Amino acid sequence: MEDNRLTLIIKKASELLTPSPEEKRKALKVLEKAVNFIEKAATKLGLDVSVVPVGSITRDTWLPGKTDLDIFVLFKKSFPEEKLGRTIINIVEEAFGEYTLRYSAHPYARVRVEGYEIDVVPAYEVKNSLELRTPVDRSPLHAKFLEKNMTPDLAREARLLKAFVKSIRAYGAEVKVEGFSGYLCELLVLHYGSFLNVLRAAKDWKDPVVIDLSGKAGSPEEAVRLFPNPLIVIDPVDPRRNVASALSRTQFYRFKAASKAFLKNPSESFFFRVEPRSVDKKTILNLIEERGTYLIGLLFKEVYEPPDTLWTQAKSCARKLQNILKNHGFPVIHTDGFTDETSSVFIIVETLSRMVPPIKIREGPRVGGPGESDFIRKHFKARNTISGPFILEDRWLVIKKRENNDVKKFIEDILRIGCGLPKKLVCTKNREVFDCKEVSKIPSWALNFIYEWLQRKEPFLTELADP
Repeated sequence: MEDNRLTLIIKKASELLTPSPEEKRKALKVLEKAVNFIEKAATKLGLDVSVVPVGSITRDTWLPGKTDLDIFVLFKKSFPEEKLGRTIINIVEEAFGEYTLRYSAHPYARVRVEGYEIDVVPAYEVKNSLELRTPVDRSPLHAKFLEKNMTPDLAREARLLKAFVKSIRAYGAEVKVEGFSGYLCELLVLHYGSFLNVLRAAKDWKDPVVIDLSGKAGSPEEAVRLFPNPLIVIDPVDPRRNVASALSRTQFYRFKAASKAFLKNPSESFFFRVEPRSVDKKTILNLIEERGTYLIGLLFKEVYEPPDTLWTQAKSCARKLQNILKNHGFPVIHTDGFTDETSSVFIIVETLSRMVPPIKIREGPRVGGPGESDFIRKHFKARNTISGPFILEDRWLVIKKRENNDVKKFIEDILRIGCGLPKKLVCTKNREVFDCKEVSKIPSWALNFIYEWLQRKEPFLTELADP
């Protein structure tokens, strides 16, 4: 009976996740038009390039309603790498006029054609991984590999897996998500043979997991030494690369738990999660007051960088700030960073309280042990030594006065001196540190991020909790 239910859910989800013939026809028509525009522009500029559409639409693994198109402009290996970015901009300006500059390993352009977003990426025309000059040179090789190995049945299974990881907020290899790329989903389906087989394997995964479709990467032990990741999927077109390198340990274990939840209590909701509702500032204030902790916001404006860079800055700043605060004795619960992907970054910091005790105990070396003299010289008669050094049991201790026991003021001081935080954020003059109870200062674009952050719980808890 349970198997029948699972089969019906998979069948219905598969039907809903298959793009209609009309949607497919329209997307392919736009893709063809964009390729023609680029080819004509390149010819007009006197460039010897190949224009190649890649991505999920070329192998029918894309999800309906989510049709981002990718076109690679392949240059000869003799073309100077430092000119790739400027040249692709010249091509896009000639072909489409308006564009948005984006970054991965090097600049690429995003354009809009009849409602579709299209990434136009410069790369080199290579035959194999030994000829790679830039990281994105692999993408056309990926396309060839998958077009050769992806059957219609496997494409259907790949769409199921993509929708599944999307529903648990784990779809995408970018810094914002640290999850499963579309290519990784497709390789997992190729390896295990079906969506269900991926989940059946994943619920029992033991970190680290090694998957080598091509068998060219050597032993699993060697792969584990090379790649310090929970999931290691050797790229079949480049055995020197782990396709799952962007997957965080958190997302690895979330996928493992979600797989168990679905197999225990299968439901269509695993493919079609409802997007979070928009929230207002009063809702945020109520959540903050209910927690009883202290939340600080750091807002950086006028940071004009591509979205990928802004997310990297946001996540890096949050991580580094948490380490600095913990190293100075502040009881940090959690930090995180978000961006509007245009020019602003918002960092949120949660601590047990705003103030910490004005003194702290520092433990030194063992009595008679290495470092004893240095410890005594450093703290004896030091300006901020309140008591000591003294001996307690077998160790030297000293009680020190904190220079700053107010976490908000401490963060403000850290920003003034930089102290290892991302320079692009520290150097902006338009920045502010504030108590998050001053909700009027929280930018509207950040409200949903903060709501999700404050309400953190896995979307598949019901399925795991049910008997």
